[in-house]
Formats: sequence, C-alpha cells, structure tokens
Amino acid sequence: MQTLTIKKSPILLSICLACSTISSIASTVAIAQTKQSNQPTQLKKQGKSLSAIVPKNWQVITSKKGDVNNDGIDDLVFVIQDTDKSKIEGGDWDKVDENPRILAIYKGIKNNGNTIFQQQRMVTDFIQLKDNPNLLEPFDADMDGINITDKGVIEVSFSYFMSAGGWEMSNETYKFQWRNQAYQLIGYDYHSRHRASTETTEYSINFLSKKMIRSHYFDDPEEQPTTLDDYSEPLFMNRTVSFELDQPFTLSNINEFDYPVPDILFNNRHYPKSSGKNLTEVIPANWKILTKASGDLNHDGVKDVVAVIQDTFADNIDKETQYDSNPSLVAIYFGNKGAQTQRGMANGLIKQGIYTDDALQNYKPTIDSKGVLSFQRNSSNRYDGKQVDESEVYKFQLRDIYTNSYNSKQFVLIGYDNRKQVSFENSNLKNSSLDNNRTVETLSVNFLTKKAIHNKDGNKQSYRFRLNQPYTLNSDMGYRFSSYTLEKIKQWQY
Repeated sequence: MQTLTIKKSPILLSICLACSTISSIASTVAIAQTKQSNQPTQLKKQGKSLSAIVPKNWQVITSKKGDVNNDGIDDLVFVIQDTDKSKIEGGDWDKVDENPRILAIYKGIKNNGNTIFQQQRMVTDFIQLKDNPNLLEPFDADMDGINITDKGVIEVSFSYFMSAGGWEMSNETYKFQWRNQAYQLIGYDYHSRHRASTETTEYSINFLSKKMIRSHYFDDPEEQPTTLDDYSEPLFMNRTVSFELDQPFTLSNINEFDYPVPDILFNNRHYPKSSGKNLTEVIPANWKILTKASGDLNHDGVKDVVAVIQDTFADNIDKETQYDSNPSLVAIYFGNKGAQTQRGMANGLIKQGIYTDDALQNYKPTIDSKGVLSFQRNSSNRYDGKQVDESEVYKFQLRDIYTNSYNSKQFVLIGYDNRKQVSFENSNLKNSSLDNNRTVETLSVNFLTKKAIHNKDGNKQSYRFRLNQPYTLNSDMGYRFSSYTLEKIKQWQY
C-alpha cells in the first residue's frame, strides 16, 4: 500500500494530452461548470418555512429536512435557481439554463415550541448547471441530487451524460458532515464508464480514514487490451492508497477539490511542497527531475524555476517492456524576492502551481528574457521508407486574464510552432518534384494577434481567426494538437 502527502494549496487542473485533440477541447470546455457570480440579495437570513426564505422569481429545485448538526432538531437543506428567461435557451431536449444555482443550509432552531430556520451556509458556485444543449441535467432532484443520511451526512450527487459530443458517462457524490464548526468533505465517490469500449474508472475516497480505493477495468472482457502497447494505464481492482492533507476540504472551499485530486491521491505517494530553499528540497525524494529551466517568469527580478518531474514507483514500471506508467508533473515555483542573492537566484522558492500532465515529460522547458515559458519536443521516426523529423513548441506567458467574472494571472498560450520534415529513403517513394526528395511543412500560430501561417513546400497560406477565450496551462485544453491545429484554425478563421 502506498502512502502520500498532498498539499491543498492551489486548484489543480489536469491536462490530459495522451488522448486529446483540439476537437475534444470544445466539448470539454463546453460542459465545464459555469461560475456563478450573482446571488439573490432577497434570500432571508431566517424564516419559518422554505417559502418564507426563497426570494421571488427563484424556484426550488429540491429540498430535504434532517438533523445535519447533531442537535436533535431537523435542519433544512435546499437548492434553488433563478428563473431569468434571458439566460434560458432551447426546448426540453436542448435546453440551456445558465441561471445561477445555490445550495443553502439552514439550521433549525426551536422558538416557543415552533421551529425557525436560520441561515448557516450558502454556496453559490457548487451546484452544476445544464449549460450545454447536449448535456443531460447533471443535478437531478428526482434522482437524489440531495440526500441526508441517518447520521446527518449531506450527500450531493451529479451525473454526466452527453447525448452528442462525448462517449463517457459518469456520476459523482460528495459527502459532507458537520465537524469542527464546518461542513467537512468526509467522502467522495466517482464512477466513469466509456459507452463504447466499456472502460471503467472508479474511486472512493474516505477523508476521515485518509484512504482511497480505485479500480480501472473493462466491463466487456472482449474490449480489454492484452498488452501495454494497446493501452497505457495498467488495469487493477480495488487498489488502496493512504494519504495526508494539510487541512480538510469544506463546503466553503469545495472548489479547490477537483477531479485531478483523486488522480493525484492515486498516482503520487508524495507531493511537492508549497515552499522550500531549493528545488531539491521541494521535490519529494522518491521523484526524479526529468528536465528543468530557470528564468524570470513574473518580471520581479528574481529567477523562478520550472521542473518536469516524475514518480519512480517500481510497481508502475513493466518488468518485461520497461514501460513506465508513473505520472509526471510540471512544477512551477516563483523565487522568493526576500531571499534574493547577489547572483539573482532566490534562496527560497514559493509554489506557483502544479500541473498534472503526463505527456509533458517528453518536452523540455525554457524561459526567455521576456518571461515566455516554452515547452519543446523533438522527435525522429523511420518507417515505410520515410524519415520523419518533427519539432513542436508551445509558448506560455503569465498574463492577466478575465474569465468567469473575475481577473487572475495565468500562464496563457501565446504561440505554437510546428515543423515537420519527411525524407524519402525508398526510391519507389521518391518524388522528383521535391528538392532533395523531402517535403517540409511548418505551422506558426500567434494566439495574441490571432494569426497563423502555414507553409508546405513553399506554398504559404495565412489565416486570421477568433477564439472565445484563451487557452491556459491550467485549463483542460488538451493542447497537444499538432496534426489537428490547421483544420481547427480553418474553422476559427473569418
């Protein structure tokens, strides 16, 4: 059984590159939860009944009564949603409703023999919206969207099923309990199944015992791959992981808990520290540094550090093929300006972010004088009488970005370059019209000017395009899209 330590500091967002394309980005972004910034000012602090609390023009999606704080008095838990028609589109089957939803907990108080409900918690950005016409209602009140157990545990469940644009269906349940004057997350269950291949992933996390059980299997034995060449991740049942947390997740900070957290609990025995004197100190002893770079990312005059690291857990390395399925992470640390030395290198490092990204282990990071963080990969393959040499570079820069009604600094994708050269070695494949019997294709995309230039054997074509929102290092953008970029640019052009 593995043991790990995990820090809860930043929101961790997974970047799945191994099987992603730009076309999958659209569906992934489309079903992402919409931030909800507005809330009903008329939601009363207390009332004798639910109808006395809920403001006008808001509808009750579901409500449950039960003793959730162990005082012997029934409390009130409910979910409501605004009914602003300007935020509703479509009909019954393709309905999109971006009106905000609120989860509220009201404590029951006895007053002269009567019960009064007094507001205890209100969360405005947790209950999922139906913000995609192809997404079935993710929060179904008829399917126990909210449940209160006999022990006062509040269970909040969501399900995800796309009628078009996605093959996976999943459901998840969050379990909260009143502990230490807060509604702590004590459990989390997740089940995902691919409708075609029957590939299934399950995990159940107990935050009280600090144990996680995960399974990865195929429901249909005929769909199950027989070798690691067919599928990258090992298959297993009921694998147990022990972990530690600096502090518990609560209903108030639940947005800091996301899908990658279970992945990290499963994959990583330890986790990079939030701060330390140097890179060696912040990286766990059982991890190795694949590649690293230093430079001033945030323009404060102090060098920062970017490192691609990988776990070395022996059980994740196939003994016969030596295939290594250990996870890798991109760790970015800002230099501590207060600990600056004469050479400009900081004595201390403060974690900026950890990005879960197995595919980036094949990329080398560099930081230029303008603070641009680049990840470059060079590959060379020979097959069918052809020599294929390819180089691709992703360029990120720390910039102010306005998304979901708030400003933040994120590493924004500002550029992408790809160069592919194919040399023909077999005389039957040679093309006399090509110089030196080779073809060269390049693509350069500038996401700031929204321009792209494609050049294949001297035939240059320029494109101008639009984007609804920028891609960032910590978005689920699946940005390994070299063979799909040109087609996507053509779709974006105007």
